[in-house]
Amino acid sequence: MQHKNEKEKLKKEYLMRLRLVLGTELSAKNKIQATGSLAVPVLRYSFGIVNWRQEERQQLDEGTANHSWTALPKSRCRSLVDCHPL
Repeated sequence: MQHKNEKEKLKKEYLMRLRLVLGTELSAKNKIQATGSLAVPVLRYSFGIVNWRQEERQQLDEGTANHSWTALPKSRCRSLVDCHPL
């Protein structure tokens, strides 16, 4: 099995599904549930088959957080920054 090719396919599919979910008009709660039921299983089922290094899993986690943060409307982002400064 060519793990490198499979990892790239899985990453692309996961990010595509994540973008689709985050681009909807769902509430935040429903977006989290939809991500858990539509996007995450793409990766979850591969963890026992494909050799994922810790760094790769961490990059996926950071990428998910970045996509989630940038999916918020700009006005919402400003209010979150004002309420929760880094």
